[in-house]
Amino acid sequence: MIGGSKFSQEMLYSRLFAQSSKSEGSNLAAKSHRLLVQAGYIRESVAGRYYFLPLGQKVQLKLMEVVRQEMNKADAQEILAPILHPLELWQETNRDSSVGFELMQLKDRRDAEFALGGTAEEMMVDLVRKFNLSWRNLPFNIYQFGMKFRDELRARGGLLRTREFIMKDAYSFSTEEQFEEVYETMRQAYLAVFETIGLKVKVVDADNGYIGGEYCHEFIADAEVGESLYFEAENGYRAHEDIAVFDKGVPEDEDERALEAVEAKRGPTMADSFACHAPADPSRHIKNVAYLSEDKRVVLACLRGDLDVNEIKLKKVLGCHQLTPLTTEQITDWLGSAAGFISAVGLKLKKPGYKLAVVADDSLEGLKNAISGANEPDKDYVNINFGRDFTPDTVADIALAKDGYQAVGGGRLRALKGIEVGNTFQLGYHYSDKMKGAEYIDADGKPKRYYMGCYGIGIGRTLAAVAEINSDDKGLIWPACLTPYHVYLVDLTTEKERTDIGVRTQAALTAAGLDVMLDDRFDASPGEKLTNADLLGFPIRLVVSPKTIAAGGVEVKSRRSSETEIVDLDVLADRCQKLLNG
Repeated sequence: MIGGSKFSQEMLYSRLFAQSSKSEGSNLAAKSHRLLVQAGYIRESVAGRYYFLPLGQKVQLKLMEVVRQEMNKADAQEILAPILHPLELWQETNRDSSVGFELMQLKDRRDAEFALGGTAEEMMVDLVRKFNLSWRNLPFNIYQFGMKFRDELRARGGLLRTREFIMKDAYSFSTEEQFEEVYETMRQAYLAVFETIGLKVKVVDADNGYIGGEYCHEFIADAEVGESLYFEAENGYRAHEDIAVFDKGVPEDEDERALEAVEAKRGPTMADSFACHAPADPSRHIKNVAYLSEDKRVVLACLRGDLDVNEIKLKKVLGCHQLTPLTTEQITDWLGSAAGFISAVGLKLKKPGYKLAVVADDSLEGLKNAISGANEPDKDYVNINFGRDFTPDTVADIALAKDGYQAVGGGRLRALKGIEVGNTFQLGYHYSDKMKGAEYIDADGKPKRYYMGCYGIGIGRTLAAVAEINSDDKGLIWPACLTPYHVYLVDLTTEKERTDIGVRTQAALTAAGLDVMLDDRFDASPGEKLTNADLLGFPIRLVVSPKTIAAGGVEVKSRRSSETEIVDLDVLADRCQKLLNG
């Protein structure tokens, strides 16, 4: 007996550490962030790092168990890797300075260098190459629930983007011929996970980024608060903005006219250029954007004036990891040009030790008699003909897709936002090529490289996605498989009226296998208790009071309904089970 109560303290709300508080987090923008803080599920430590409080940890552990069950069904095997990764492993793959986040590094007392794991491809390859495996061992898939550390530039949205989080990350090792089946097995496992927890997801083609490989897919739950922007069309096309393509049309064929430099008293923007040369269509202009890459290349990206540069596509074409826009001074000193008047025609690089790379979007192919700057203030070129007046080093798709653009194959692109809750990557030989000894012995007795894939689910972000989507203006609405407790039992009897009805009800339900939280507080009003029930979001709310006792039972209400009913204690457990099973 704790605190002098004559009732059991087990699962009593009065004993819960970190109770709800409406005053906390009222200014937070993301609904999931606000509700999880107010309901006492999480609390921030410092920016991007969170405590999971008792209720939040229960949800997190249940979510991990759902994921674990589906991974095990898919014949994956759970392990646990160290959080500190020897830095030389990341150096083997040249990812110590090329990942899409700042890698957190440290040294131990022996000056050995480590990275705090942001992802674990190198570690898993290093583990596998410690064993002498043969083709008979393939394919296999190993996974873990591991802490990940990413020194993100900007943490936001509570659990939606953090600097420290638990990820379920899996890694498959197979032959190239086996991989398609392995990849599809993981896709189906992910769809099963999200269906179980009530998240409707779409599988979206995406960019592999710093992970490597040739293709990947994101599993996205639609939500305006999400950071993933993707496009879909009526013909079934679906792709992330990083890689989305669209029909750019074919330039009108016409006779080539002589290149001419003309006076252009205008400002430096494309809008100024459009106005200066009206009524010429924006698609007749050439937009030129100058960047500096981390490998000392000055990059000029050229595309049609009505389009914008997709920097992810441009980085992939160049094989670089960072692009920084050239400053006005660099444009003048390094290129001998002028900001807002850059042109690929006659452009020369003056900066020693650097190389010039001109990349043209494929929208320029066939474009005739176009308009752009002339590499000096207040001067423009007219009648630029692609291939005659300038020849780029590379022609590729580097244009950014937008809502309403023409889809390839017909229809229009529609832009949607969502939360990325999972991803699957084809890695191929990306890591086995770079890490010596990442081989198995084939049937012919010769060593062969592993063909790999990796598969991630962010546990905290997925929890936040469920909270974001399964909630209303009153609070959270947990699915039965994730809820910290199945039942929130509200005892509305006063201290003088109090009997053991609440505890007996709790005990009966617990004996039937239900998790029950009893709100036994005397210092909270009936309204506060009922409001708290909605905020916490357990699937079922029960009320015992003099009124319900007189009516012969307990008041039952589903969190997803406004209807209430009085149910006899003898059949209460069955009624609750039916509500949970839906």
